[in-house]
Amino acid sequence: MPNVTGTVQSKSRKGNSIQVDGEWYSVYAAADMPADWKDEVSFNWDFDKSGKYRNIAKGTVKVLNSGGGGARTVSKGFSNLGVELGHASNVAKDMAIAKFPASEVGSTAFYKFWLDETQKVYDLMKGLRTKYEGGGKEAPKEEVETPDTDDDIF
Repeated sequence: MPNVTGTVQSKSRKGNSIQVDGEWYSVYAAADMPADWKDEVSFNWDFDKSGKYRNIAKGTVKVLNSGGGGARTVSKGFSNLGVELGHASNVAKDMAIAKFPASEVGSTAFYKFWLDETQKVYDLMKGLRTKYEGGGKEAPKEEVETPDTDDDIF
């Protein structure tokens, strides 16, 4: 089995794969991966049966020097920040398109509105996540008042 020694350049969202010297290496479960971003590591590996994937031999990952990059990985395995910002931006874009006439779509005012609304929607989503995450509570099933006109929204 070949041995690799190097610095972790990246770690997968699932936490079970690391990139060293431009190549990706994986373990079966994130719990088997003690290394984090920027750590200096050494491990044994071999290709899987297909010859496509580089699998790390179980129990061989050794952290030689901690690079202090652990903050980049999230304890849950990955971060939803990009997904949440994407959703907020899509909602805000739809609001901007609804608000501005076609001749103003793409204007500075359009993009400023889109950016401002993205921040507002993201803050709203973040507040809801904080309120309902981790407590085992489901969001209340309350009726939400529907605005009569666009003026009630903007």
